Amino acid sequence: MTVFYCLILWVGIVSLLSIDIKNKQLRNKIVIVLGCVGIFLIQALRAETIGNDLISYLPGYHMVDSINIFKGERLFNFEPGYIFYSQIFSKLNFSDQGYLAVVALTIIAPIAFTWLKNSKMPGLSVFIYITLGFFTFSFSGLRQSIAMAIVFFSFKYIQEKSLIKFILCVALAMSFHTTAIIFIFAYPLSYLRLKSTHFFFIIPSLILIFILKTKIFLLIYRLYKGAAGEVESTNAYTMLFVMIFVLILAYIFGSKDKEDIRFNIYKNYMLVAILIQIFASQSSVVMRAGYYYYLFITLLLPEVVKNQRDAKIRILVVGVLIFALLYFFQKTTGNGYLNVSPFKFYWE
Repeated sequence: MTVFYCLILWVGIVSLLSIDIKNKQLRNKIVIVLGCVGIFLIQALRAETIGNDLISYLPGYHMVDSINIFKGERLFNFEPGYIFYSQIFSKLNFSDQGYLAVVALTIIAPIAFTWLKNSKMPGLSVFIYITLGFFTFSFSGLRQSIAMAIVFFSFKYIQEKSLIKFILCVALAMSFHTTAIIFIFAYPLSYLRLKSTHFFFIIPSLILIFILKTKIFLLIYRLYKGAAGEVESTNAYTMLFVMIFVLILAYIFGSKDKEDIRFNIYKNYMLVAILIQIFASQSSVVMRAGYYYYLFITLLLPEVVKNQRDAKIRILVVGVLIFALLYFFQKTTGNGYLNVSPFKFYWE
């Protein structure tokens, strides 16, 4: 875990040293670029044993040249977009390490761009990404991490109200991981305006859904698959509690400006993430589907903190967040989640 904590320390140092830069845009760019360079380097220079799913991704990378996606040929459970993407670098004779570096860049670049355009506290956004599981997940779930990065970038087109470009982004993400289709609802959700009073109806509804989650899951599975499904016990409750806590914070301490459309969208996405996460205890696939909305927590939490006018309260909230997220990071990644820890560089 030493390498990861060095990365976190690096993000903290860069954030602190850039405070005196008066040009806000330049300051944000420095923090995001330098923080993401650290993320990129760790992923690009990792050993090929770091990340559970590399056991299929790297052999698949060696085999993609023989696949003709235009004839309907497939490899493993890989989507055609991911196969075509891999073929490009295979034909260019990229080594395994070079390929992992390209994947790392493909994942972090769109996310960094979206932070640059939207985050009110870039250093905190990067810190949340590292400690809350997204960074750890990207070592293993290559296809979905790329899909997540693409839909996160598509937020630009939601803001611009460019429906066609948004749909094209979602379609591209689906070509890497089909679960990205769940993000198609993000566009209409951007128009939904929920008030605090709506929580008197939302909370009882969520409680009822939680109680009936198994029956609802089996019903949806039967309707979707046309066959009876089985419940997979994942015990994925920690993330659900984190989501609920963050949403409550957003409504209590968030922006009071009714015209703050962006902040309202973040809250809507967190609510959808909670709804999906309720069913995550029934299926790991469902749990992953929620990541597309959950990633917006890297924008929501900084907004909540920044909206605190009292500097002392803001510092206190940041302190509590740092402590809580570091604890979460240690309990998950530190315990060997997705075979990311103990970390090794490729030359070790």
